[in-house]
Amino acid sequence: MNDLKKVVAITSLPTVGNAGLKNMMSILGTRLLPVPTLLISGLGNMEGHRRFDVPFEELLHETFAMAERQGYQLIVYVGYLHQASQVDAILRTIEKFSERITSIIIDPVCGDNGQAYINQDIIDRLPKLLKKADWAFPNETEVRILSGFDYASDLGLLQKSLLKAHPAMRLITTGVKDKEKIYNEFRFGPTEYRTEHRLIYQPVSGTGDAFVALFILMHFFQHEDIEEALLQAGDAVSLLVQKSQQVGRSEMNLDAFTLSDLSFIQNDLTP
Repeated sequence: MNDLKKVVAITSLPTVGNAGLKNMMSILGTRLLPVPTLLISGLGNMEGHRRFDVPFEELLHETFAMAERQGYQLIVYVGYLHQASQVDAILRTIEKFSERITSIIIDPVCGDNGQAYINQDIIDRLPKLLKKADWAFPNETEVRILSGFDYASDLGLLQKSLLKAHPAMRLITTGVKDKEKIYNEFRFGPTEYRTEHRLIYQPVSGTGDAFVALFILMHFFQHEDIEEALLQAGDAVSLLVQKSQQVGRSEMNLDAFTLSDLSFIQNDLTP
């Protein structure tokens, strides 16, 4: 029944540069129902980029209504938000179409490298989304921001505190760095483990979007267990970063892949 399972992805869409919905569409293909929170002429780190608003709430509602008419079962992914009002629109839509939704995945995009980069009013509303989440994919900085901008406490203690506040949520903390390795850490109830990957120091835009999309593909569509899906998604992102750097890009570059590199992405014709 994979043909009736779709991913509503709610995040930004750049025209120039690879991140957000562009990366997710590259990986998930027609499994994805994209709902942009913002249109951007270029990535946020590109000089001269401009931002364009979309009729977000209307588009979001009509996407869910159309999916309902088509009989789809929905995985909902929420990433970058442009305005605090979008949180309320998402919550209203989730409530209205709750019978269509099988899983809710929140990537609380709000910061990296020890700094926040979205408005405080959006950050203040992110816990409302986490209350609905079956899965959350913050990076280490975002765990600390969501814990009251706590940059001093042990990360494990902060993770446990988040889970105490949201006990039904599976927490995957991405991009935890340690010397020559980078880890993705899973916590849910008493279960804790981490997957280990090669650390490549030059930053590349779009890694988080690609990682979550790959995890969704492998766990929800290819039926890998959680640990294996996290491991494969992390390894694939490391390969993406390496290939992107080889062609001189500071962003994800799926064009740099060969068909054998992309063997982990099965198209919709695969049974």
